[in-house]
Amino acid sequence: MRGEWSPKDTTLLQALGHAVIQDRELARALREALVDPEITALEEILRRGVDRGEVAAENAALEYIPAQLFGVLRVRPILDGRNADPDYLIRFVEAAVLPALGLE
Repeated sequence: MRGEWSPKDTTLLQALGHAVIQDRELARALREALVDPEITALEEILRRGVDRGEVAAENAALEYIPAQLFGVLRVRPILDGRNADPDYLIRFVEAAVLPALGLE
């Protein structure tokens, strides 16, 4: 992701994640301010991997990588009672994202 997420950012994302279910305008604002810039940065990273020939352009996993990364940020506190800290995210990417992209 573009920047490093702090525990406060993750807590805010958790709270907003629930609120956007009820408020479409808030959902749009959250997406424009926080989600879209992160997805754009991530898609650029993935595109560069495709351009270098490291990831197959037709790899079906490319479409789901943003959902994987945002999902782990949101669900880890529910499953484990802890935020997805940088060490956890590295392990997640190495175990789930890279293999999905055909990189191990």
